[in-house]
Amino acid sequence: MTWSVDTPRRVGDLTCAAIVECDVGAKEWLLRFYAHGEKRPLMILLLEAGEVRGIGLNGQLLNADEVEREYPGAVARFRDLAEARTKS
Repeated sequence: MTWSVDTPRRVGDLTCAAIVECDVGAKEWLLRFYAHGEKRPLMILLLEAGEVRGIGLNGQLLNADEVEREYPGAVARFRDLAEARTKS
C-alpha cells in the first residue's frame, strides 16, 4: 500500500488533512493506453495548539505516537505541509 498526506486545510485555529491510500494503474489494450488513479482516506489528522491527533475511520481518536506507529513519518510530513501552507 502506498499512502501520503493530503494538502492540509486550515479552519480557524484547526488544521486538518487526510492520510490517503493512493492507487495508480495503467494498461494497454487493443493498441490503446488506459490509466486510472484513486485516493481513499485512511485517517484524518488534526493540528491544534501545536498538538497532532488522528481520527481513524472508525472514529477512534489517536495521539501523535499512535499515528506514527501506524504511518511512520506522517506526523512530521503533516507538520511540514501545514507550516508551508501558512507561509504561502
